[in-house]
Amino acid sequence: KVVDGEPVRLPDVNWDMLNSTRADYGPVVNVSYQDALACCAWLSKQDPEMTFSLPTEAQWEYACRAGTTTPWYGCETEEELEQYAWFEKNSKWITPGGRLKPNAFGLYDMHGNVWEWCLDWLSGIYRSSPTDDPVRLEDVEHPLRVNRGGCFLNPAKALRAAKRGYAPPESCMFDRGFRVVATVKKEVTPSEN
Repeated sequence: KVVDGEPVRLPDVNWDMLNSTRADYGPVVNVSYQDALACCAWLSKQDPEMTFSLPTEAQWEYACRAGTTTPWYGCETEEELEQYAWFEKNSKWITPGGRLKPNAFGLYDMHGNVWEWCLDWLSGIYRSSPTDDPVRLEDVEHPLRVNRGGCFLNPAKALRAAKRGYAPPESCMFDRGFRVVATVKKEVTPSEN
């Protein structure tokens, strides 16, 4: 997740709904899908060796599950979930990242805390799509973008790795943020030309 710290100034982006009471290292919230994409584009310009983007829905679920098939990473019960996630049972508000256990990939707060924007448009064919990173980039059925992870207000069942949320791309909410995917740009060697 993009976290608080040194302020980042993005040109032509207006985050007028930012929560002024955020804790240090809490997830950025009150950002629209377009704001999240603008941040990714800005980050990509800062590092010529990397490309930053929102995760596809499949990338997000793969990262969340970290090799498991349980409803939530590393656990089958709500009591176990409290070791990994902030949700209605153990949290009243957004919590700084990294205070609970990470998953096997070292990722914190994949379940709960705040919903996270994904690159995909909402589609009813996600389950029947190819398993090799299906992505729905064009708006065919619904003018809504996918959110994953659940938030601190939700019951445990809303935090399942397979649970899909959605929202209009222009919406900004206090319980929605984003996580970025960094891809190393491939270097072209002389033998590949």
